[in-house]
Amino acid sequence: MTTVPARPPSSSTRPTTPRRVADRYVDAVCDLDPIVATSLGTRPGEDGLPDPSPAGLAAEAELARATLAELDRALAADPALDDDPVERRCARLLRERLGAELAGHVAGEGFRSLNNLFSPLHSIRQVFMLMPSATEADWSVLARRLSRVPEAYRGYRQILADGARRGLLVAPRQVHTVVAQLDEWLAGPFFGRFVAAGPEVLRAELDAAACAADGAVAEIRDFLRDEYGPRTEGTPDAVGRERYALAARRWTGSDLGAGPASGGELSTYQTSLGSVGADVEGWALYAERLMDELGYFADPGERLGFLDAQQLRAVRVVIDIGMHLELPVPDDAEGALAEHRGRPWTPELARAFLGNNSGAAPAFLDSELERYLGMPGQAISYKLGERAWREGRDAARRARGSDFDLKAWHMAALSQGSLGLDDLAAELARL
Repeated sequence: MTTVPARPPSSSTRPTTPRRVADRYVDAVCDLDPIVATSLGTRPGEDGLPDPSPAGLAAEAELARATLAELDRALAADPALDDDPVERRCARLLRERLGAELAGHVAGEGFRSLNNLFSPLHSIRQVFMLMPSATEADWSVLARRLSRVPEAYRGYRQILADGARRGLLVAPRQVHTVVAQLDEWLAGPFFGRFVAAGPEVLRAELDAAACAADGAVAEIRDFLRDEYGPRTEGTPDAVGRERYALAARRWTGSDLGAGPASGGELSTYQTSLGSVGADVEGWALYAERLMDELGYFADPGERLGFLDAQQLRAVRVVIDIGMHLELPVPDDAEGALAEHRGRPWTPELARAFLGNNSGAAPAFLDSELERYLGMPGQAISYKLGERAWREGRDAARRARGSDFDLKAWHMAALSQGSLGLDDLAAELARL
């Protein structure tokens, strides 16, 4: 697949600000990854697919570097921008998000981007379910995009093959899980079944494109099962401290190893690509707890459900950190872990711990464990985000005393857009 060069961020005749730099970055990302454009709804009729090959990865990294350089120039040209809270937050978010992306690129994480939920395999399939299909014109766009699936999957296969040659591999568990998913897709087959609803006038074009796409799914399934999978044997489930720190930064917007760093006004970047998982999910957990604080869980069953969900999120933190850093099981561990005290956490122990501390169905817990192993650092973002929201609120309440207005604070907090955890609590405390 030929990578379409992204339009580099460039200054306009108007003064350049962090928000303008960030929004130009969104446009450039949509050039590189048309799936993003479809998900944002910004380019009706888009029929392209991203280039998930080594060339595509390099283009993404170059765009991030160019955008950060443009941001530096904007701030150097007008230092007063840092005194504007709206521009300051946007600049901090953009710098943190692109810095995290580049750190992952340098570490070669893109060459082992395979897990059971988020990978090019999944996003390329999912985009078709986001596209309109009401008219013949809609189906014509779908057919054109569908015809590009084989090339995109070949590019992704090249990424994984290059990663294998460089020793950048995922654990066998992730490969086996994804192969099983692809088996399910092929049982339909997914693309063949998807185009069955298309208009008869485009039947030949749709069927041919779907057949080629399903064939590409079979090819990459065979590659993962027969070539890539055997090479991953011996790769541990735990990613280790360095990779865990990188992954956790992606999900939380915080350099956990280094400690904290010192409304309608938001840029498009802040309301779309600049989302930080820990901020978003942290707000969700904060909002749940707020309902409890306000007395809305008066029914015992409702409150037990709330507490059960909170317990699962806390268990996730223990498991995610314990497994990936291979820390010892605590000396006071009980239940299934009691006889393993002092020994390193393993996926098997994590699964037992999940079972001891959740009433969820076994199939759900199995899926949860696969997720934690395949996306290190993601599971901790919920509780860490909630803690930042609560700390920020408590600091603002202490600072304002009797003048603190919780409703007004919530409106101001949500209006400031997403932030990484290194900045979130501090910004919340200022409100």
